[in-house]
Amino acid sequence: MVSRYDMYNNVHKGLRRSLCALLVDAGVASERELPELRSRWLALEAKLAAHHAHEDRFIGPHLARIAPPLFAEMERDHHAIAQQLATVGASDDARAFYRTLSSFVASYLAHMAQEEGAYNDALQGAYTDRDLMAIEGELVGSIAPPLLGEFMAMMLPAMNLDERFDLLAGMRAGAPPEVFAGMCQLASQVLEPHAWGQLEARLG
Repeated sequence: MVSRYDMYNNVHKGLRRSLCALLVDAGVASERELPELRSRWLALEAKLAAHHAHEDRFIGPHLARIAPPLFAEMERDHHAIAQQLATVGASDDARAFYRTLSSFVASYLAHMAQEEGAYNDALQGAYTDRDLMAIEGELVGSIAPPLLGEFMAMMLPAMNLDERFDLLAGMRAGAPPEVFAGMCQLASQVLEPHAWGQLEARLG
């Protein structure tokens, strides 16, 4: 059976939201705000690098087997992105930071769209929902709790109610109770009160 499970959706939503929010803020920032922008960028850069490492380790081998040209493309893109990442934080004034970040965001949005399109199609054509959920489970299980918390704090506000419910309901079904409780606490902190109230009601 062909899969429709999308491993990219939630994390990409979080990355888009964070990147675009930083870009908007950089566009109106003064020179004195450059250190804060750089600090935010460094935190986001670390998550981008970790995200690529996870893709390389857990998704790359499957793409290499089922779609070698896409695997080669992913490796090229990740190498090019790694080089771009270093240039953003090196900007020496607020205007340069904004323009360099803008260029990076444009290319990175295109990269994510390619992953959600051709890469996802290849994976869904070769694996079932259960297969892809297992791959994602291995990936998530490899992330240290502090970093996982950072990813969740980035992702949850970018997701819709159904996506949040599916994520937390899955944790409730498959993770230790303390993990589910911790994620609920995190959700209550990073979501707007009405959004958390809707999710809490759905979870029962």
